[in-house]
Amino acid sequence: MRLATPRSHDNSPYYFGLALLAAVVGFYPSFFSQLGKLDLLRHVHGGLATSWLVLLIIQGSLARTRLYAVHRVLGWASLAIVPAFVISGVMLIRVSLAGTNPFQQAFAPPLALVDFIGLAFFAFCYGMALWHRRRMPLHARYMACTALLVLPPATARALGAFMPGIQSFEAAFHGGMLISVVATLVLIVRDAREGKILPPYPLLLAVLVVQQVSFMTIAMSPAWRAICARLAAG
Repeated sequence: MRLATPRSHDNSPYYFGLALLAAVVGFYPSFFSQLGKLDLLRHVHGGLATSWLVLLIIQGSLARTRLYAVHRVLGWASLAIVPAFVISGVMLIRVSLAGTNPFQQAFAPPLALVDFIGLAFFAFCYGMALWHRRRMPLHARYMACTALLVLPPATARALGAFMPGIQSFEAAFHGGMLISVVATLVLIVRDAREGKILPPYPLLLAVLVVQQVSFMTIAMSPAWRAICARLAAG
């Protein structure tokens, strides 16, 4: 068997571009088409998320063309983007939990748990990517995981907005998760065909499964809703 090489991610700029496209399509109705109506927090969080995906495209292109010196210099920008993205994400969860519209009352608590798990794994993958910055196969895959985390919310929103037959938020949520799981499985199979399955994608798959199961169980429990009520009142 041979270890997967950096060249296995030579096409990463295109994959990151697809993730950005999914984000634009999925979040167009609620974010990109409503920029003049949104509050500052949503502008900041959405702008940081978009900036992160754009940065990944640029960084992937620099790595693909072996411009590693520029790649390292530009990588310092991530030290500003990532903490701000995570902090603004937590703040946005609290705002949603305090919301009073019917959707927020019904789904803000279960989505809060899903989002907390996602933000924690995002931060973990970023930290692991930095830790393994000299081991390109691991570095690239952990960074890819940060982009793949956009698929569940983006595809769920796209399905709910544009897919005929999707009549409920729950159906859109589960559909988005299914698409994300399939995409992750494809990457795991690709790694297996290259000779070795590295940890990042199996970890992402496990997190997606935990999010899905949590949404249907813990996140719907009275105990979790009580915790969310305290967080909202915080």
